[in-house]
Amino acid sequence: MKEQLETTHDSIVFDMDGTLWDATDSYAKVWNESARRLGIDINITGQVLLQYMGKPIDIIFDELFKGTFPVTAEKYLSVVDIVEDELMPTLGGKLYEGVEPGIKALSNHYKLFLLSNCGINGLNNFLRYTKLSQYFSGSITFGETGKQKSGNLKKLSERYSLKNPLYVGDTQGDCDETHKAGLEFALVTYGFGDAVDSDIRFNCFDSLVEYFTKQK
Repeated sequence: MKEQLETTHDSIVFDMDGTLWDATDSYAKVWNESARRLGIDINITGQVLLQYMGKPIDIIFDELFKGTFPVTAEKYLSVVDIVEDELMPTLGGKLYEGVEPGIKALSNHYKLFLLSNCGINGLNNFLRYTKLSQYFSGSITFGETGKQKSGNLKKLSERYSLKNPLYVGDTQGDCDETHKAGLEFALVTYGFGDAVDSDIRFNCFDSLVEYFTKQK
């Protein structure tokens, strides 16, 4: 881990999957149930979806099924949105160790935000399940805007007048998109991937919280 970032930050923006929680098994249940409602029999596992986490949901569909799915992505993913809203507030995911108290502690020093490549209601369902909504000032998703993370980081900054947000994620794609937006990126190494050129690395959420609270 680098000992110090080059700049100070007025806000911290978090990725969801692989950064704050692991909900891959629940997502698999949602995808399977969505197919069932369309009369299609599939058996996707969380381990399979794990290979695609961090990518926009339409890209996951394309790479997973490779043109073999009997209905269009638009039709299937519209059902996924409905089923996810029904099931995820109950199924939820497993928060990584230290996330709940860490988010509460960080919110005393920074404005906190969520940014994910999930569907339009994915972050709302996360907040409903974890009951952490009071600690976040806002969120933005690929499902809402159709933009990649670099565009959504810029959009979030404009929407909330952020001067220098930091993005926290777990993959090289997260890192690339953050740098494309001209911002610094913090990697959590316990997630779904790696990023060789992250600006700073943390092997647990507690160490991230300790570092940033000491900056204030």
